[in-house]
Amino acid sequence: MTQAEARVALCASSGASIPEMAIRLNVSPNNVKTHLRHVFAKTGASRQAELARLIASVGLLSVSGAD
Repeated sequence: MTQAEARVALCASSGASIPEMAIRLNVSPNNVKTHLRHVFAKTGASRQAELARLIASVGLLSVSGAD
């Protein structure tokens, strides 16, 4: 996974919407969508909630889920 994809994955796993992620990461919503498609393909996740569980299971999120 690229660094950009990882940043989007972490942001998505906090429950942020695509517009929120775009603002937080200072990229376009289309960029976020592209990275999310790649993240879902690479992780096998199909939804943000599933991605959040996957990331939490490998210990990449803090207990509060804040980024």
